[in-house]
Amino acid sequence: MRLVRNHTPPGQPYNPYEATFRIPQSVTKTDVRSLLQAVYGINTTYIRTDNYISPWYRTTQGFQRRSYKTYKRAVVGLVDPFYYPLRLEDMEPEKRREREEWLEKNFNIQHARNLRKQELLRMTMGEGKASFKLNAPYATKRSHIIRIVNERRAQRETMVSNAVEEIRSLREKGEEVDYEKIKPSIRKGLPPPKKSADTSSSTSV
Repeated sequence: MRLVRNHTPPGQPYNPYEATFRIPQSVTKTDVRSLLQAVYGINTTYIRTDNYISPWYRTTQGFQRRSYKTYKRAVVGLVDPFYYPLRLEDMEPEKRREREEWLEKNFNIQHARNLRKQELLRMTMGEGKASFKLNAPYATKRSHIIRIVNERRAQRETMVSNAVEEIRSLREKGEEVDYEKIKPSIRKGLPPPKKSADTSSSTSV
């Protein structure tokens, strides 16, 4: 038997004269009443039970139910009120902070969440050479796109100005303007081109 919080609709107070349990499907109302009376000394006024059956899920072996999603609920009426501990959302700010500190100290809830996030990132991004890194040229943020556009525009203007200066100097010397002559000056001051990671797979058309 597992004690759970009563279902309370929004805006309605919590009913302290009811207790909700999740029990195995083989347990009956008489078993619940006898257990509460013999072990805990709790007197009950009524017991309502209902079954929750797991839906069908498609698997490689066909359609199957999930046993952990199938359970039985028992709503027990109490003679003496039982006040379930307040939820964190219902506590005052000071008490909520103390409760969160106590939970973190004893159960490391936030630490477990951080470890879960790190593991999910590791499984998604990979490690080492197999890691997936979202570099700026392939990012989709507006700031990255604008920065890349500005960098390419600046490189294009630099190449054009270098070519114009080289052509002007060749004409002043009376030499013939040729692309092979102005090619080195065009790339002057520009970063070296990036080499492909896999050059062996490239084929010429």
